[in-house]
Amino acid sequence: MMETLVAEADSVRDGVARTAVRNLKVMARMGKFLEEAVRRAYPEFPLRSGVFSWEEYLPPLSKNLIQLAERLRLFVGRARRSSLILHANFLRRFLPN
Repeated sequence: MMETLVAEADSVRDGVARTAVRNLKVMARMGKFLEEAVRRAYPEFPLRSGVFSWEEYLPPLSKNLIQLAERLRLFVGRARRSSLILHANFLRRFLPN
């Protein structure tokens, strides 16, 4: 098993990085939903208005997380299908049938 992990180290590293950024985006979406819920429940409550990026709904990110998110933006155009196939093949090696 360790040999497979070493052989697939780049794929594992990429998967962990993508998951971290995806989770940050999910948390940001929750912040947006909370803001919308507050706006509906308390219309008199002063809230900002406008269009904001997902990063605006998070607390300040560390330098490493910012660099990770910026690096992964380069891969946005890559076909999602190939990423799913890579992860599925990797997981098949470790999950029981």
